[in-house]
Amino acid sequence: AVVSTQSTGAISKANIPFYRDGITSGKEEGTKWVQVDGMVDHLCVSISGMVWAIIHDKIHYRSGVTPNNEQGTTWTSVEHDFSLDMLEAGGSCLWVYSRDNKLYVRTGMGFHSNGSNVTRIGGGWVSIDPPTSPSGVTDMALTAQDDLFVLTDDGKLFKRDGCTQGCTEGVNWAKVALPKTGGSGFLGLGAAPSVIHIAGGLEHLWAVTDSNEVWRAASAGHVITERSWERIPGQKNGIRVSQHV
Repeated sequence: AVVSTQSTGAISKANIPFYRDGITSGKEEGTKWVQVDGMVDHLCVSISGMVWAIIHDKIHYRSGVTPNNEQGTTWTSVEHDFSLDMLEAGGSCLWVYSRDNKLYVRTGMGFHSNGSNVTRIGGGWVSIDPPTSPSGVTDMALTAQDDLFVLTDDGKLFKRDGCTQGCTEGVNWAKVALPKTGGSGFLGLGAAPSVIHIAGGLEHLWAVTDSNEVWRAASAGHVITERSWERIPGQKNGIRVSQHV
């Protein structure tokens, strides 16, 4: 499942998309699942409620989504010339990881200072090498501040520094400490963690380990260090976090 401040979506094992109907401030769990047309391979929802998907190796967004029509009207494709693995949407950016081990960020998304809409879908792509090329990216997460974190297949976590509305692609990669699994301590930067999934929220970065432990670290305005991570009681197989959590 994927969540934002405005909507919740999910994909079935048969790649059928659904959205959660009836979500209000007094009933955050909603009332029922409603099927949306099409078959999707990957789904994400931005903090503004913009719905993005990978359909037949093409990026699409959901047109016609309004408070009175939460499932929208149709899937609309966005041009690109690279193969797709995963994507994550933020308040003013869209990041994509391709099958040829490249990261791409969508430019031209956002709003004018007077609040008028520039464009919700952007106008181009900037290519960025992953932090530990040739290592691949196994997961990525965007926080509510549009901070990008990536988890690499050699077990390291990185943050893209310098991302702003004027410089969506950022300037460099910074290595981030990971939680220690199976205990109450923490790992240093050089240790080999077993984090397999990450997710971004309003003020925290969340992580799930291969033993289904859930951890979080304050990320908004903070540098994540060894001591930043807090283990959450219980075990989960995966996690998606609303960007108001």
